[in-house]
Amino acid sequence: MKRTLHSMAYVLALILVIGALASCQKAPTGTPDTPVPEFTGFTVSDLQNILVIYPEYCSDELFRAGKTLCDAIEDKTSIRPTYRSSYVDGTSPEYTEAEYEILLGVCDEREESADAARSMRVKDYGYKLVGKKIVFFGASDAMLMEAMKSFTERVVNVCTSDVDSPFYSYTMDYLYEADYDMDSVAIHGTSIHQYGIVYPNKGTLSESKHASRLASLISDKTGYALTVTSDKSLPDAGTKWIRIGHTANEDADSATDALTDGQYRIATDENGNISILAGDISGYIGGVDALLSMLTDGGKTANVQITNAIEGERASNQLSIMSFNILTTKPDEARINRVVNTILNADPDTVGLQEVSPYWMDILKARLGHIYGYVGEGRDGGHNGEYSCIFYKKDRFELLESDTYWLSETPEKVSSYETSAYRRIMTFAKLRCKSNGQEFVHINTHLDHESLEARIFQAGVLVSFAEKHAGLPILMTGDFNCVASEETYKTVTGAGFTNAALDAPVAEKKATFPGNGKVIDFVFCTDSVYPAEYEVIDEKIDGEYPSDHYPIFLRYEM
Repeated sequence: MKRTLHSMAYVLALILVIGALASCQKAPTGTPDTPVPEFTGFTVSDLQNILVIYPEYCSDELFRAGKTLCDAIEDKTSIRPTYRSSYVDGTSPEYTEAEYEILLGVCDEREESADAARSMRVKDYGYKLVGKKIVFFGASDAMLMEAMKSFTERVVNVCTSDVDSPFYSYTMDYLYEADYDMDSVAIHGTSIHQYGIVYPNKGTLSESKHASRLASLISDKTGYALTVTSDKSLPDAGTKWIRIGHTANEDADSATDALTDGQYRIATDENGNISILAGDISGYIGGVDALLSMLTDGGKTANVQITNAIEGERASNQLSIMSFNILTTKPDEARINRVVNTILNADPDTVGLQEVSPYWMDILKARLGHIYGYVGEGRDGGHNGEYSCIFYKKDRFELLESDTYWLSETPEKVSSYETSAYRRIMTFAKLRCKSNGQEFVHINTHLDHESLEARIFQAGVLVSFAEKHAGLPILMTGDFNCVASEETYKTVTGAGFTNAALDAPVAEKKATFPGNGKVIDFVFCTDSVYPAEYEVIDEKIDGEYPSDHYPIFLRYEM
């Protein structure tokens, strides 16, 4: 009889809690259609046996958010659940999977969390009961923390300290679904989220960047974050693949004849895997664009069927860019000729120059103005102080926008960061290709040569400015006065830029400043820029070098 009364009390309390949730909480955008599970939920007393599990290699931010959740549970119930990492060694009790757990994202050895995350879209989040575990899911730390916040509001804050009262029931499962351009995308009837994108580990045509671009564009349209990996270490079998180039996991009969420049082929195998093959970088750009068009040009839903190989061709639009510190020292006529001829011989479509004094600027405008337009301002304002100017071919580009900013706390006025030896600036040009309408941004700069603190701050100003043009191809040239191991460099690459010298299939690995044998000049680019050939120009003219820096030169596609 007592057991019956206790069960009735539990059910009644559960109904009251659910009623309170329904009347006081905002309804979720979406709720899972879940059948009644065998195990239906936890009481407050169960918290004594529940472990809150964070991923072993999670960020500090996610770790702290998990601790905050435990604090909230303790404040409300006077019971603090055990908080530990997902590491499991199979022997030690403290490193053994527990029967009751709250999983904060995808955790090692917990298939429940992996299953919950597989179909998540990038802006969705939630939590649900899977077996005897409450699983939080989200495609990023930010979304997982949103799930924790919702759980605190909807579950923790409405429970009581009565040990026999309900804490969580499967009816409290919650899913927030954001709005996306497309509701569903499938290939041969299989949802796109069940595909991964694979590229050859030793590819020579920027296959990894094509794979990343395809994944990013699919995510933008559908919200699904596809796995992108090289064929060196593929995940377990079961995933369908979109292959960019010849990869180790392709079937023998998927090999194709060599494709010429600009050509691409999209084919499928008997298992539903897709292959994009091309003859050069331009062909891969065309192949990725063609597949993306098939996937996303059908309205809110799409189910792509590729029964026969699809062939096409994309006209190449290769461009070139140069970065050149010309040495500000007032030159004689011989060195002027060496600098000007170095630029004319390389024939870049755009060139970012550093240490350009007003004297030099007047010379370059006079000697190069018949070919190049130019933008920039001296670092002391107007025609005063060194320029970090950009010259661009007038016959190839239309100038849409340009300006110069100071790398300081007040970028829009003549100023300097406190520890910088000199005022430092950046100049940008937003250009449109006259041949095909493609728009892009060229940023050129020269960071401080003495203060590490100043360089790191100045790099932060650069990437903050670049964020304003997100979505356009961006190339950043300059004398960064740092090597790749320095935090300055990592500030730029951490913002999504890559070093073109490392990405280009053909590249010379040489110092750019022979005085110390180091690489301190760079061309950085975003994912929608495809380096093809990188060169350090270390040639003498009339027996002398034009400057104390070697210019660097890049051919690329967009």
